[in-house]
Amino acid sequence: MNMTWNVTFEMDQEYGTDYRRRLKHWIIGAQGKALVVAEGPTDAKGDRNLRPSQQPNRDSNFHINGK
Repeated sequence: MNMTWNVTFEMDQEYGTDYRRRLKHWIIGAQGKALVVAEGPTDAKGDRNLRPSQQPNRDSNFHINGK
C-alpha cells in the first residue's frame, strides 16, 4: 500500500490526475468497513502461454473457492 500511495502522488504530479485523492477515499472506506487489504504477486511462475486457470498446478496462482 505504501508503494501505491507513493506512485499515485507521482502520477498526479506528472499527469495532473487525482489518483491520490481517490486512493485515500478508498482506503478510508475500507477501514470504515473493517476490511483486510493485501497485495501480492499476480503472475506466479508457470507456463506463461497459459492463463492462470489453465495452469497444471492450480495452486500456483491465486484463486477463491466457490461458496
